[in-house]
Amino acid sequence: MAYDPKLLKTGTDVAAIVGIGETDFGADYAAARARKPPTTDMFGYAAKGLKLALEDAGLKASDIDGMVAALVPWMRVEEVLGLDLQFSWGAFWVHEAMTLAIDAISSGRAECVAIIYGNAYRSSGRQFGGPNAVASEAVLHYYWYRPWGFTSQGAFDSVVVQRYMEKYGLKHEEIGMVPIAQRAWASLNPRAIMRNPITLEDYLRSPFVAAPLRLLDYCLINDGGVTLIVTSLDRAKRLKNHPPIVVKGVGFGEDNADMAQFRPKLNFSRKQMTRAAQEAYQMAGVGPEDISAFYYYDNFSGELFYMLENCGYCQEGRAAEFIRTKGIGPGGKFPVNTSGGMLSEAYMHGWNAQAEMVRQLRGEAGPRQVPNARYCHFMLNQNAKAGSVIYGRMS
Repeated sequence: MAYDPKLLKTGTDVAAIVGIGETDFGADYAAARARKPPTTDMFGYAAKGLKLALEDAGLKASDIDGMVAALVPWMRVEEVLGLDLQFSWGAFWVHEAMTLAIDAISSGRAECVAIIYGNAYRSSGRQFGGPNAVASEAVLHYYWYRPWGFTSQGAFDSVVVQRYMEKYGLKHEEIGMVPIAQRAWASLNPRAIMRNPITLEDYLRSPFVAAPLRLLDYCLINDGGVTLIVTSLDRAKRLKNHPPIVVKGVGFGEDNADMAQFRPKLNFSRKQMTRAAQEAYQMAGVGPEDISAFYYYDNFSGELFYMLENCGYCQEGRAAEFIRTKGIGPGGKFPVNTSGGMLSEAYMHGWNAQAEMVRQLRGEAGPRQVPNARYCHFMLNQNAKAGSVIYGRMS
């Protein structure tokens, strides 16, 4: 049977996010830079995030009957946090974890699911590229590209951005629009690690790491924890702390054929990202024109250009013009990564973006608030896999 996103069932009336919790990324980063003893480990950060999310939702740990652990080992975190659960599993990526939570709720396996993320990358000295990169299942894809001389995500992403520059005429100054805008958002965020504004001159002076990607195009490496509490829509309506934020749509996209040969990446991941975006739009019953703010997995800033095109926000090859004319920073017409993202707020594998989306839709983002935010869209793209989620205010 041919793929048709219209056959997907809606997720609109199933689940809502009722609690968010994040650790203080900036304070923990400063402690790590000062070489002070680590504040805690990945389980401690997970515990802090859960505690804050429970307080935010007005719930107790005993109210949680389901868990999806992101990055932290799921059986061990259940034991460490003392959770008595009916359902638990592990999922690294946002769209996978959210799907597991929704499925657990819709099937009756659980009613209140905590999605728990924690990492201690900086304090543990974790490296993601070069000769000392950790060779685990999580980073095997780095080694698939060794024959081509790439041992890090940044190295092979740089080639894709270079191809985009050559094909569509993207300039270095235009790439710089992305980290400059996200740093402007981070300057308004007290939790962000990097808050000092940067100029185009600062960006162009920033050294290349893997040309055309510069130091300011790379995400941070830091410690922290994030938890989202997802529950049934009926229960969400009964909670009084905050308006429920509905999980409107989730999308998946893959293009594994010839991945080790680099072909999906060199085609700007169009097949996988387009499919993931279409699925999320179809489930949510919205389109690109309805989105109030856009969030993406910004391990490197250059990917935003073809991601906007693949999600239908602008035509192929026109992303730089779209960013320049719309404006993606504070005061712009198309807000992107309003907390500062992983370039400037914190590297939380996109989970910090989920918390920020909820804040925006609640109207609780303070000086970063997007006026009348109704729908927020998040997109990630990793090698041959793409994922997409859309959250919205309750109608």
